[in-house]
Amino acid sequence: TVFTDVRSATRGIIGYNDPDLVDGLITTHDEKKQAFLEYWEVVGETVVSSKEKELYDQVNEQIQQYWELDQQAINTGKVDMEEKRMQAQELMQNQVAPLYNETMRELMNENVREGDSLSSILNIMGFIFLLIIVGVIVLAIIIATRMEHAISQGIAAPLDALAKRLETFSQGNLSDPFPTLNLSLIHI
Repeated sequence: TVFTDVRSATRGIIGYNDPDLVDGLITTHDEKKQAFLEYWEVVGETVVSSKEKELYDQVNEQIQQYWELDQQAINTGKVDMEEKRMQAQELMQNQVAPLYNETMRELMNENVREGDSLSSILNIMGFIFLLIIVGVIVLAIIIATRMEHAISQGIAAPLDALAKRLETFSQGNLSDPFPTLNLSLIHI
């Protein structure tokens, strides 16, 4: 966006003939160009792969060419002579604009390719994490069911033994011992 603002300011500089307006556009041009250079430096720090490095170097070279042609158009077109402004506009149209379009198109295409690749990776990772979560839930259900069975057996078995002993006790068997529960054997 800032790069586009620089281009727009250049077009105004070579298109208008009001000195105050041109001076304001020159200030805007220089501010936006400086902002772009700062942003571009940050982009350079994020370059990771060799493909990105190659593309960054290629775009960086084109940007340097762009700045040279941009300054040439400004120097030619900011004068008060209609003929010079027309030459500057032709320079912008025939050399600067194609360079701008080529530079930005390649940069944006690479960003789109990387974004698509990242999107695919994130979709795959999301699916994998979903499978992991479902697997953990199924495993938790299996473990909980086994624990439930073990705990219920640990409670039910002594109660069944006690119920049988009480039945034999009610039938008159007073000599058999009552079942005892060994709490050290219960593990939860």
